[in-house]
Amino acid sequence: LQSFHVEVGDYVRKGQLIAEMDPRDYQLQLDATEAEYANVKAQADRAISLYKDSVVTAETYDKARATLRDGMSLVVFPEGARTFTGHMGDFKRGAFMLADELQLPVVPLTINGSFDILPRTKGLNWVSWHRLRLTIHKPIMPSGKGAENLQHIEEESYKVVMGSLDDQYKGRVANPDQ
Repeated sequence: LQSFHVEVGDYVRKGQLIAEMDPRDYQLQLDATEAEYANVKAQADRAISLYKDSVVTAETYDKARATLRDGMSLVVFPEGARTFTGHMGDFKRGAFMLADELQLPVVPLTINGSFDILPRTKGLNWVSWHRLRLTIHKPIMPSGKGAENLQHIEEESYKVVMGSLDDQYKGRVANPDQ
């Protein structure tokens, strides 16, 4: 505060000026608040961008459908993003919806060691040597068509992949940005 217009014990009237702030103190607080706002806004914009980037567009879905109809296979990472923890994230449904629609088998793959080689928390220039193991599981055939089949192939794929992970990465752990 820059100055006081009353003393301790004085009576004050409604609307009476009792003190004045130094404008420099106000400006410092305003600058700090604006910097914090800019930081939070940048984080929110990044989160929105990550969300938009991870959502499958209709065009991407149509291209995948056409590729599968032409007899080609697709490799899809159903988590939609690399993990921050090394643990498997929740699966997105897009690939399973295509498999159900086209009545195609799903062939789950388990990749062990990729997080140890290049954790998401490191830059691309900090690759570490580590063994990498790829397990190709038996195909999961459609068990019908519709919601029950979709749930079956998604849950079975998750179970098979989770069951083949190295012990240190088994179990559900929260994965931010997924």
